[in-house]
Amino acid sequence: MIAQSNGSPVTKPLHVVFIVDVTPSMGPQIKGVKSAITAFCAVERPNVQISIFTYTESSSGCYVSKSKPGLSNAELLAYVKSIEINNPVEFPGLKTGGNDNPENVCAAVAQLTMVFDSFDNVLAFVITDAPPHHRCFGERKMQRNEAKWLRSHGFQSTDVFEVLNHVIEFTNCTIVPILYQARDFSAWTWYQQAALLTGGLCLVPTSTSSTVLAQGMVHILQTMQEIATNRQPSEELAQRTAENLIGFNILPLDSDSTPLECDVETLEMLTASSTHACAIDADAVFRLLKITCDRFSGKQSLKRVKSVDGNVIVESVKVMLLSVLKGLGKENLFSKEVYEATIASLENTFARPNGGADINKMDRIMLEKLQNVSFEGATDEEYPVTCVVSLESVGEFLGGLSRLPKTPKTERDLVLWMEAVMQMCMVRLVNIKFPVDNKGESDFHDAWSSRINQISTATSLSASAAIKLRNNSLASIYLDPLSREEFTSALILAHPNDPVLTFAYKILTCLPSLHGLIQGYLVSGGLKIFPSLSPGIQASSLLFLIGQTTLEKKDNEGSLCHGINAPPALWEVIRVMIWSLRQSCTPTTSAVVASIRAGKGLNPADAFSKLLAATITYMHHRGDALTAEETKNLFIELYEEVSAGSIATFNYSIEKDIRYGEFANYGNHIAPLKIANCFVRMEDLTDEWFDPIKSLHPAEQFARGNVGAPTDLLDRLKAVIHKSKLCVKTMELMKKIGVVLQADVKQENPSNAFKGVVQVEDEKLVEIMIESMLLGKRAGRYILDDSVSPPEWVRNRQPIAMEDLGRKLVAEVYKPLMKDWNQARIDWSQEKLIDAFDATLEKIEDSTTEQASVALASIHVCLHQKQYKLSRMDALKVLARVPIHLLKTVGVSIVTGDWTTEPTCGLIKSKAVLEKIFAKTGDEEIVALIKNAVGSRAVASRVTTNRHGHSISLKYPGIYGWTEKYHTDRLASKKQPKEMSNILDKMKAFTRMKENAMQKCANKRDAESYRLLFSQFTELNQFSKAFVLVGCGEFGKLKKEKK
Repeated sequence: MIAQSNGSPVTKPLHVVFIVDVTPSMGPQIKGVKSAITAFCAVERPNVQISIFTYTESSSGCYVSKSKPGLSNAELLAYVKSIEINNPVEFPGLKTGGNDNPENVCAAVAQLTMVFDSFDNVLAFVITDAPPHHRCFGERKMQRNEAKWLRSHGFQSTDVFEVLNHVIEFTNCTIVPILYQARDFSAWTWYQQAALLTGGLCLVPTSTSSTVLAQGMVHILQTMQEIATNRQPSEELAQRTAENLIGFNILPLDSDSTPLECDVETLEMLTASSTHACAIDADAVFRLLKITCDRFSGKQSLKRVKSVDGNVIVESVKVMLLSVLKGLGKENLFSKEVYEATIASLENTFARPNGGADINKMDRIMLEKLQNVSFEGATDEEYPVTCVVSLESVGEFLGGLSRLPKTPKTERDLVLWMEAVMQMCMVRLVNIKFPVDNKGESDFHDAWSSRINQISTATSLSASAAIKLRNNSLASIYLDPLSREEFTSALILAHPNDPVLTFAYKILTCLPSLHGLIQGYLVSGGLKIFPSLSPGIQASSLLFLIGQTTLEKKDNEGSLCHGINAPPALWEVIRVMIWSLRQSCTPTTSAVVASIRAGKGLNPADAFSKLLAATITYMHHRGDALTAEETKNLFIELYEEVSAGSIATFNYSIEKDIRYGEFANYGNHIAPLKIANCFVRMEDLTDEWFDPIKSLHPAEQFARGNVGAPTDLLDRLKAVIHKSKLCVKTMELMKKIGVVLQADVKQENPSNAFKGVVQVEDEKLVEIMIESMLLGKRAGRYILDDSVSPPEWVRNRQPIAMEDLGRKLVAEVYKPLMKDWNQARIDWSQEKLIDAFDATLEKIEDSTTEQASVALASIHVCLHQKQYKLSRMDALKVLARVPIHLLKTVGVSIVTGDWTTEPTCGLIKSKAVLEKIFAKTGDEEIVALIKNAVGSRAVASRVTTNRHGHSISLKYPGIYGWTEKYHTDRLASKKQPKEMSNILDKMKAFTRMKENAMQKCANKRDAESYRLLFSQFTELNQFSKAFVLVGCGEFGKLKKEKK
């Protein structure tokens, strides 16, 4: 990536920072650092200032300490003496451990940004024996502690590579890691990248001796003292330093093979170049001395990151500038051959084996589109957008480009070309809150879901000026030069009245890598590409701005409106957002646009701002060919998605209704009970208090389908909707969106921008709101077509059965009350059934068990067309009313008879009570019968299939009773749980295992054989093991053997 150049006063000293790991394994190294600093500070060193950072950690926190800048030699020596193992200097008395192998070195390096700025020349030695906390080592408590520390100090991302990038960007530092115990270099990638990107070295000591480290550090410090004084590196000085660094090897750094910003999940992939440490040579030391001198003149690191292909960016910069100049007829500033060669070079870059990333694929497609982008308008634009800092429009800036080098050959030339591109990007400052990912960090990939809190309506800036206005703090705050307000981001935009700016914007959007990189840098402060960032923020901003307007009613005709009321400054930003979305060539919403064209509707899985952007793009492409009817239908589908917010609050309110009933507090939201009551004929209630025994409630009648909805249903629903502030506000937003999307954005006055706008009637808007609430989810109007890959949502064009949805809502809202009413009816029926049983008991005095079962089956009562009967679980109640002499017949029938399909084993919890009751008969056979019946396994006795998929003709054979017939019949059953085939395969395996075990143990009854069998099934679950023991018939014996 292209480096920025900042001047550095020559009088400033060299800041040498020792970043030292003070965990238990670093005892000799801490002693060596102390000895080196003590020896170096024996005399005054005016051009070198030394700072010491120490870091350690424990399960309770991340601890980083630092010495104060500008300490005298005496103060520095006093600080050095206070450094102890496991004892953070700034936390006296606290003892830490550093229990995991990775350490919190990332936090310590991050602290460089809090002490030094980009004008300070910093040489940082990182002395450690452990890698940083990378995700490949797994998430541990101490890793979370460091992430918490980083976030508390302003870092948006806690990824170790992103933190390193931030440090490199905002400081002027050279990093020299000194790595102990570096046998396997796979864990040191982060240190290699730090050294590589800052021009440093990776030193590997050959022993842990404190004396070796102290002598080496003294030699390096003396060399740096000479460099800081003379500012001239020499080969002789480099050679002498290399010879004096006895006991150190060097880890070679190769920019082509060292991974950059490794986004990996496994340690195997976090691998440095396959090199071994080798002897220090003078050339490596000379490069270190040279970069140290260069930093006095402000030359910063060449920063590279994972998602940025440097070659693509370099060629894109050239193509961007040349394409704009070519389109504006300024061919005199370059030759045709230069333009053609640059295009060919960019195409070749895409064709490289390493250029196959997804973003480059889009670049390759968009490059073809760029050839067809032409300038539309006059170059002497009437109202050009002017940067308030440079006081130049894009057109004026391009007019003075004769001073630009015609072909960038050096890094300085390329910096000037990049600066020119940044001057052609006009931005407005915004305050954005991005959604967070599962780590609690800002998710810049999901810009469509971002929330906009404020947009500068007064200030336009070039991207270059905006960056210069941004502070270098971790928060990256922009200060508006006019209002002096603070903003978090800057958004690239076009303008409807500036054709030159619009043309440059369109060219930029044809280069997704360059566009994404610039916008990503303006938003995140990092060099990463986020392809949908600009349109996502633009659409989210437009939605925010529309919410700030009011509707302008058409005379006093009621609901129809012909525009919006907005202050001039607000309207200016609204039309700029719409224009930018219309002019963008980036196909970020192409899938949604294609779905609209195919008549499949919108995508309910997308954020609404994305659907808004897709609608704007579709309308722009259709232009005058879009009829009024098509426009209305398009808006209806868009409005259906707008109502999604009300859906969420309505669904939440249903839960409140169920929990708190009439005491629920809804604020501006709508009470589901009010919507439900619109479907219920409450006027059918004749009594003041409802008695569930006397009649069914009107809500029950409607939910069961016994009656239809009231004829004035729509009027009832309208009345409720219009009383809800939330619904009224949502419908107003629908209207404003429809009006704004049809605006002539080239009109500066909003009163002239709206002519002949197509509108959706209020009645339809109410219907949309009601349908959305009743459907309960955004995808309710869509069908997921899984016949294509990947599956896609298709609009269901069938009319929505509002009455059916109403029945579902009424059943849900009235569920708690219906439960109480049903219980009251059950209690009433129980009394009547007991009375009926008493009457039947008198008639079956001399009956058999079978006759008693027939009589019991006939006992029932009816209430509201529902039949209530005795159940097996009523056995204890009715047995208490049976005389002792009838227990052998009627009593046995109650417990075991076939008068009900409920199994006898359902009474297993009452087994002891039942045994006592039947013991009164004095017949042990009867007691044994009852005992066996209650303890038996449940067997399906229904003719129809039960909830488990079994019936009287398809009984469950048990886990070890699998047969081919059961397998076939079970798969043919209508009711079956998920993965039924897998369950049947397991049953088959258990059955075969039982058969094999029984065969093996047929003639072997000794404990040793059982132990052998038991061990053979250790890979199976406990159920299988228990089967082996029980199946062999020696469970009791084996249990004793096992003990």
